[in-house]
Amino acid sequence: MQSPVRVLVLVLAWLFVACGQGDGGAAAGSGRAAQTAPAVSAPSAPAGSASGAASASVTASPSASALAESAPTDRPQPFLWEAKKGATTSHLFGTMHLGTDAEKELHPMVFERLDAARVVVFEANAFDVDPFAAVNLAMLKPGESVRDKLSPGRWQILVDRVGGILMPESTLERFKPWMLVTLVLQDMLPKTEPMDLTLYERAKEAKKEIVFLETLEEQVKMVDASMDTKLLDDTLGDLPAAEKMLLDLATAYRGGDLDKLNALTFDPDEIKKHPAMFDTLLYERNRRWVPKISPLFQKGDVFVAVGAAHLLGDKSVVALLTKQGYEIERVKKPVTR
Repeated sequence: MQSPVRVLVLVLAWLFVACGQGDGGAAAGSGRAAQTAPAVSAPSAPAGSASGAASASVTASPSASALAESAPTDRPQPFLWEAKKGATTSHLFGTMHLGTDAEKELHPMVFERLDAARVVVFEANAFDVDPFAAVNLAMLKPGESVRDKLSPGRWQILVDRVGGILMPESTLERFKPWMLVTLVLQDMLPKTEPMDLTLYERAKEAKKEIVFLETLEEQVKMVDASMDTKLLDDTLGDLPAAEKMLLDLATAYRGGDLDKLNALTFDPDEIKKHPAMFDTLLYERNRRWVPKISPLFQKGDVFVAVGAAHLLGDKSVVALLTKQGYEIERVKKPVTR
């Protein structure tokens, strides 16, 4: 895989992009996505996609449909950690923002920990936002367009992939590069309600105290500074590779395969090639978040839900909290007899 494509897929798979969230975002109104009702299906390529062969290679872990049909307690071990210090206990849960139906695919102990929490923490409030304001954050300045900056033929690849009655070319031309890539990657995954939105609605209905670690504007500013037209161009130039990478991540996540997910996310060669991007979009955010999470953990009964990549590796939120004296272990599935 071309290196820029790999790193971009990783970033957008784990970054909480507001405009990809449910009914409140631009992606929800995109051509093909808007024409497909949310459903749980195997993570296969869309009909007619050039990446059917790629998706066929990621069948080792349970598919979305298999998980939906299984008994809840038979579902794979989730990316859920327990953090203890003194008499207090809290939990950290790693999400995959798109493409996984939380209610039908997650092990029930995730919801049990959320329901028992006093405070629930998310990355940013991409839920209760004005959809028009959210879309504006993803728009270029008037008169700007990426169309003429792409290699020959690649604009048409984009239009064929995500264009439609509800997403005409005139609208696509207004979007920033990162938003266009988000639409493409979202189209590669099953159409489900975003996992974070499911968790947020559950917490809100239970009248939990809800805390956000950063603002929507801060997230968009980071993405604006990190992704340009060339990254979009590279992605459109190798969609089968991008789709395989995304489906590999989704399969590892659904299967609860920590080693595989860690290896896919933090390839040492990719980190050496793109240190600034990993630092800006992952490590720096982890460092900013921990001073906000730690005071909440002092009282215990906190449930933190952030992209799973933020909880993996030696620069993760888990690692930083461990340095502060927290004993953190991944929660094991209950033994059933």
